[in-house]
Amino acid sequence: MGTQIFSLVVLAAIITIGTWKSIHIGVLALVAAFGVGTLLDGQSIKDIMSGFPVSILVLLLGITYLFSIVRESGAIDWIVQKTLALVGGRAYAIPWVFFLLAALLGSMGSSLTSLALAPIAMIFAGKHRLHPLLMALTIVLGGGAGGFAPTSLFGIITTGVSLDNGIEPHPWLLFAVAFAINLVLFVLAFAVLARRTRPAAEPAASGGTSAGPSDAHPEPLRPGGGSLSAAGAAPAPTATAVAVEDEAPAVLSLS
Repeated sequence: MGTQIFSLVVLAAIITIGTWKSIHIGVLALVAAFGVGTLLDGQSIKDIMSGFPVSILVLLLGITYLFSIVRESGAIDWIVQKTLALVGGRAYAIPWVFFLLAALLGSMGSSLTSLALAPIAMIFAGKHRLHPLLMALTIVLGGGAGGFAPTSLFGIITTGVSLDNGIEPHPWLLFAVAFAINLVLFVLAFAVLARRTRPAAEPAASGGTSAGPSDAHPEPLRPGGGSLSAAGAAPAPTATAVAVEDEAPAVLSLS
């Protein structure tokens, strides 16, 4: 029992050191495994090496390497840009699209990959006056929804560990449950925060106040119509400024 408790203490120390220092946790854990196994448990190097999950490692390397090639080829950027272009000015659909995109990226390796969408999501939040907290929750919950896909990091590890311990894995059931839970949480966040838009920017006051309708002094009308600011003067032309919102989506690269 002492070996098990000491192993947990060593694992906690490795995580702590890896968090504070720029040292790879995997390298520390590998060294600690040989140290604890040989010194405390009396195992041989061959026995320790036999417990190394080679099949899971190869699967992780293959999946992550494949998706890194896909990302570097620009396919992911193309999918994101085309999907956001379909949204246009429909602000209500923006969180849903980002949730699905985050789930897609989360299923391609680590769920942290979906955080690459955060800068784009905040641009859309500012442009369409969406609540920043809603967009942040959208990215996090979307990444969690795809985080246990059969092709994701957590999904591969869960399936491999289950097989090594004689437990029948259900990767698609695990993915469905994780997706459903995160989807329910996203719907709740959308229902609470969707109507809470960011306040509009206050116009800067510079050089006095603008004259309202009550401050304007009416001028006499000439027979042909229009007002005269001075005797014999022609009516002054007026210009109306129309602000047109650009609905083109922001185009950023995820690489």
